[in-house]
Amino acid sequence: MNKFIKMLSVTAVSASVIVACLTGCSGGGNNGFTVSGKESCDVSVEGINGKGTISLLLNEDDLDKAEKAIYGEPPTDFTQYTQYAEATSKFESAVASMSYIITSEKKDNFSNGDVVTIKLSYNEQKLQEAGIAVSDDTFEYTVSGLTEATNVDPFEGLKVEYTGISPNVQVTLDTSGCHEYVRNNVSFSISGDNGSFANGEKFNITADYNESKAETNAINITNTINEYTVEGALEYPSTLDGVDLSAIETQFNDMLESAMSKENVFVGKQGNLSALNDWSAKFQITKVEPKIVLKAYLTSKHNQSYVDYENEYDCFWEINVTAKCTDKGYSSKYKTGQVVNYKLYYVAGIQNIPVDTNKVIPQEYLNDYDDKLYDNADTTYQEVYNNWITSNKANYNIEEMPAGNTQTSTETSTETSKETSTESSAETSKETSTQSSAPEESSKQSSR
Repeated sequence: MNKFIKMLSVTAVSASVIVACLTGCSGGGNNGFTVSGKESCDVSVEGINGKGTISLLLNEDDLDKAEKAIYGEPPTDFTQYTQYAEATSKFESAVASMSYIITSEKKDNFSNGDVVTIKLSYNEQKLQEAGIAVSDDTFEYTVSGLTEATNVDPFEGLKVEYTGISPNVQVTLDTSGCHEYVRNNVSFSISGDNGSFANGEKFNITADYNESKAETNAINITNTINEYTVEGALEYPSTLDGVDLSAIETQFNDMLESAMSKENVFVGKQGNLSALNDWSAKFQITKVEPKIVLKAYLTSKHNQSYVDYENEYDCFWEINVTAKCTDKGYSSKYKTGQVVNYKLYYVAGIQNIPVDTNKVIPQEYLNDYDDKLYDNADTTYQEVYNNWITSNKANYNIEEMPAGNTQTSTETSTETSKETSTESSAETSKETSTQSSAPEESSKQSSR
């Protein structure tokens, strides 16, 4: 006869197996015989415990024996062989009509100890024509022999780190603490727009791997997706309440001191004062009183496609200067011995200030400083305010904070101070008010 092997691997897709198991054969021709699928079906299992597959293989020797018991050996005479072939074709047709279905609820991902119910289905008419009876058309099989795999959670030991400043946080992954198989065979993907995450935003990490390869290596990956929430990243504060500004204030004061030490502007310099715009008269500055008049915090409204900076903290000083004319020279504005009082303005600022979860500014971010000394005596506070505050109101939320009474006073000597307090006059005030006008400052940006 032609030898038949009917086999099916029971997977997640299909559970039917075409198989004919023929035993207990007796008699020949149409004398009748019994088919028992259970006794002549070889069952094999493969894979790892929990993800096993079942294969059912027909016992070919039983099929040969059954056919020979019914029809005998194939005749050598050609005329007799035709009749033999017609008879055996009914047998083969009956066998082909047989198939198996798994009727138990679980049909894939088998584990050791699972009991699988298998039912034999067939074409009853064809079996009758072939003289075949059926026994054990339903039977149970207990799964065993599956390999015990190592359960591996790919996310165990995975280090998720956040770099950058919210809302521009980049997620980075470090797998050095993961299982060895994960390090060498699993890749991770991050959902969303990595690099544009904000604190509190959720995202998924997916583990991608070759399932067949994992099973071959007796590895059972227990999880393929985890949800995470961005937290603990630096962020731009909406307010400076509770933020330690001491390092910034110290830097601002250092910047102010540096500005006040410039030649021909402040304390200790004798000669022509650029602030008074007189090339002939010489002055000795006798007193300088810088006083903070405003602190402001600007945060971007994000109403433009491009943001110059996320935030800015500014400090405004009004500097009251007293100077004594030591030699009027050819000046028609000043007299020798005349005391002049005037005001200058100084602004220091820092941009893009981030804070951590404790509202502490990391030291490495304290480097984006900007300042401007308005060193013309006719410059007004309103001009300075417009340059730094008013011009930014369209694109920034601005919080103005009380300045307090912070001020310092520097005098050259007790005698000079005394002279300053006794030599002021209406004429001095008049002359001070007639000094040259301030240079044009069209905007804060252009003045920096």
